[in-house]
Amino acid sequence: LLGSLADDLAHGITALRWRIAHQNAEQALEESRERYHTLFNAMTEGFALHEIVSNEAGEPYDYRFMDINRAFERLTGLKREKVVGRTLREVMPHDTERWIETYGRTSLTGESIRFQSGGHTSRHYEVYAYRPAPGQLAVILRDITQRKREEEELRRHRDHLEELVRERTAELM
Repeated sequence: LLGSLADDLAHGITALRWRIAHQNAEQALEESRERYHTLFNAMTEGFALHEIVSNEAGEPYDYRFMDINRAFERLTGLKREKVVGRTLREVMPHDTERWIETYGRTSLTGESIRFQSGGHTSRHYEVYAYRPAPGQLAVILRDITQRKREEEELRRHRDHLEELVRERTAELM
């Protein structure tokens, strides 16, 4: 009887230890999630996580917004509550093929890409896209509009100076 009682007591203590360890692990996980979301939403670069949608042939046909941060909302004007869970074709039915082709290539090959986008709008962006897991695509978006304006201003000044040099050279000759 005492042996059975000791076994029951040992089992109970082990179960309590496992329960406490499980609660501690859940608390640590929740704290980690909170830190992640704080960092995710405090980023100055826009971030979007997408799920690639493929057709019957396995080719990328569309992508679904899984998550976006506040900076992505600010930079693109897309609101999280209106895009998460929806596909690009649902959110922006125009000009989808270019984005699906570009991002689809990255999702298939796993090769990261970096490019600049803009010019057709008043904003310019540097875009970095990579595949964090099969079937997913992560996009980091940085606003480079001010840098582009400064580069254009420098180009205009350089062109003007070159024209002045040509004129002065012609006068001297």
